[in-house]
Formats: sequence, structure tokens, C-alpha cells
Amino acid sequence: MAPESDRQSQRPHAIFIPYPLQGHVIPSVHLATHLASRGFTISFVNTHAIHHQTSNAHSADVDGDIFSGVRKSGLDVHYSTISDGLPVGFDRSLNHDQFMRSLLHVFSAHVEEEVERIVKTASSRGEAPVTCLIADTFFVWPSKVAKKFNLLYISLWTEPALVFTLYYHLNLLRQNGHFACQAFIYALVLAHPAIGGFLTHCGWNSILESIWCNVPLLCFPLLTDQFTNRKLAVEDWAVGINLRDGRQISKEGVSEKIKRLMDAKSGAPYRDAVTQVRKTLENAVKPNGSSDRGMNQFINDLNATISNECGAKLAEDHIKSVNNGF
Repeated sequence: MAPESDRQSQRPHAIFIPYPLQGHVIPSVHLATHLASRGFTISFVNTHAIHHQTSNAHSADVDGDIFSGVRKSGLDVHYSTISDGLPVGFDRSLNHDQFMRSLLHVFSAHVEEEVERIVKTASSRGEAPVTCLIADTFFVWPSKVAKKFNLLYISLWTEPALVFTLYYHLNLLRQNGHFACQAFIYALVLAHPAIGGFLTHCGWNSILESIWCNVPLLCFPLLTDQFTNRKLAVEDWAVGINLRDGRQISKEGVSEKIKRLMDAKSGAPYRDAVTQVRKTLENAVKPNGSSDRGMNQFINDLNATISNECGAKLAEDHIKSVNNGF
């Protein structure tokens, strides 16, 4: 049997950079944990602000490290935090444009510095060498960072595939006239038997968590993918009621819809629909379900790509050493 140090050095090692908004961090943590459970070494880089927000929400449980629990189970996950370029107490939601500029021009520099530190640390300690960089698709600069350090780059999309398709074909849709122009542990609350409905802005995490807990939705989207998510919930799956079906929203209209959702008779179709959609989710994550097969294919492809690139690099180094010998 190979020594533990040899086995560690043979692990694929991924640096993970989530987009610093809670709705993006949650699925990133899930994927990072899953990859670690499949034999990856993970270096997860969070921002000071999101870490502070999470620590406050979870009290003393994650004061130092949000992965401390999974690490106790034997998973190889490293955790660090860096600045996004703004003070921790700065209100990013009220100063959105300044936050975006900081992510583009300042945060990217901090990420590059942290990636360099992780790569050098792994090398100096004889740990698994860093092989790939996984970063949120919302960033525009990670591919350059990955190229600088000779890392495989994986772009992670955390919203529905439908929304990705719409963004991808946005220009085509416009040309054809289709367009006119704080952290909270939802799952623990949604799972309570007293909950009969969920008023949501239609973030993707909120919708999935609500369906998983068999709770129908009152949908009030605000921006970006949330309007498409509402369409899926209200029109396609029939698991919720749309609160924004007109320019003006009256208290009478809101009251009527709440009563319709909560009533034993009129709310039954929504509860039945949620149960059916949940079965689809359960089937997807079962062994050999669609989600499980997709994850297996992703990991197999990633390992194969890493092996091919490592093999090509060894061959290149060998050629260089032979040439240097003449």
C-alpha cells in the first residue's frame, strides 16, 4: 500500500472560488463537499464579508471554518477568506454598483494572490498539487488566473439551466423580438410542520429548498433569473401562486392569494403538485438518477482531463530534459 503522503499527492486538487452572494455560495459549498467526498482535495476561498455573514447566522458553529464539520469526517477541505475590496460592514445590497466594480477590479487581484499562495503552499509541503480552478460563471476573469498558473478551468453555473440557455441565446432572442428591450437557514424553517406556504423572491436555492420541504410558494420575483424561476414554479410545475401579475399590487389581492394557498381545499392542488415535483428531485439524486449520473460523468471527465494534461506536461518536461542533455 502506498504511503499516506503519496496517496495525498495523487489526489486531484481544486481551488474553489464562489461568487460572494449567499445564493451562489450555498451550491458551491455543496459541490465542493461532494467533490471532496469523491477523493478531491479542495481549497475553498470565501470572502471576509460572506464568512462574517454566515458566522452571524450560525452563531458559534462556524466562527473559524464553515467546513470544520465535514473535515471531521475525513474530507480534505482547506478553507480561507480574502477581502472583496470593501470593508466587512459595508452594505453591498444598497451600493450594488460599487460592489460590482470592486469584484471586477479589486477582488480579482486578491484571488490571484490567494491562488498563488495555495499553489506554492501545496508544492512546498508536498501536498496534492493544484490541478484546477473552479469559479462561478458570473466572474469574467478566472480563466486568466487559471492560465497564469497552468490550471484547468471549470466554470460553475449555479442558476437553472433554462436561465443559462436564455443568457446564452440572448442576442438571438432579441433579434427575433422576444424581448422588448442577509444569510438565513431556510431549510430548517421550511421543514417545520407549521409552515404551509413560502413567500419567496424566487431565488433558485429558495425554490429547490421549498419543494424539498413540500411547501408551496407565493412568488414575488425582483430581478435577473428570478422571473424565469417564477415561470417554472407557477406555470410549468404549478407549485406556487404569482403575486406580481400586474403593475399594481393591492393588499386585497395579496390577502386573497394567501388565503387561496393556505386553504385546505383551494391550496390542495399546489400541495399535490409540490409532492410530485419533489418525487422528481428525489429520483434525480438517487443512485443512477439523472443528477447522480451527471455528477459521475463530470468527475470522470474532469479526472480524465487532469490525467491527460499531467501526462502531456510530463512528456514536455521529458523532451526538454533530453534536449538539454545534447
